[in-house]
Amino acid sequence: MKITGINPLQAVKAYADRQPEQKMDKEPDCQVKDAVEISPQARELQLLKTRYHEVSDVREERVLVIREQLNRGDYKIDLDELAANLLMEICPEVKSEG
Repeated sequence: MKITGINPLQAVKAYADRQPEQKMDKEPDCQVKDAVEISPQARELQLLKTRYHEVSDVREERVLVIREQLNRGDYKIDLDELAANLLMEICPEVKSEG
């Protein structure tokens, strides 16, 4: 079978005549700098986030009161309330009865 149309020498010549890609050795003439502008609301949100992370999750006064009650032996746990709170954390759609 003979394929006609393009001479193989012409194809080789086309690849040989192709100019190599020119590299850009110098920087472009115009210098564009990226800029970000933060809105006042976003700045306030960042400030509030920072303050939130600085606040301790532990309420020291409450811990001291409970620790004193434990040491005295008069700290009482309401098991029904504890169970209801745990259930609400695990399954919030369940409403407590009563």
